[in-house]
Amino acid sequence: VDARNLKYGGSIFLGADTIIGPLYLGVGAANGSEGAVYLQLNPVLRSDRQIR
Repeated sequence: VDARNLKYGGSIFLGADTIIGPLYLGVGAANGSEGAVYLQLNPVLRSDRQIR
């Protein structure tokens, strides 16, 4: 692996517990003009089973 070939990137997100469910907003960026924005309105992990 050559360090000159690596791509660097990062992301940050915010979350809130709203009356209609969990809300997540995130932004990501990498070197160059690469980036992403996402909005999610539901649980990240969901389980209908009870844990004992």
